[in-house]
Amino acid sequence: MIRIPNTTIWLGNSADLRDSRRMLGEGIDAIIDLAIEEPFPPLPRLINYCRFVVSDDGENDPAILQAAIAATAMFVQGGHRTGICCNAGLSRSLCVAAAVMSYVSAMSPNEALEAVSRIKPTDVNPALWRQIVTLPPLKR
Repeated sequence: MIRIPNTTIWLGNSADLRDSRRMLGEGIDAIIDLAIEEPFPPLPRLINYCRFVVSDDGENDPAILQAAIAATAMFVQGGHRTGICCNAGLSRSLCVAAAVMSYVSAMSPNEALEAVSRIKPTDVNPALWRQIVTLPPLKR
């Protein structure tokens, strides 16, 4: 998993989800899993785990997508070291991380996505990103 500097957010993929020893070593205590086809990971009880079925096609149920962003933001604002994972770790996890960074900071969503893109390779699906930036803002 790769930490986004100056945040409590780590980005990962489905293989990272299976390495609970490493997650615990990093102090990660919350996981947001955005995978669709992956099996549930064998995680210890010490890790809070939320799974939201999100696709890259931009056709997600807005309530589910909003819930994924809101849950992640709540963990981050609570000071939890939070891992966000999807299958390859190149699109869904980065988009949700950018949405959360935008919510908890003064960055615009596009600035947050650009910041995340400087950390690791990306393959963000434009349809998913469009859907995220057109969601109603989270209530504060």
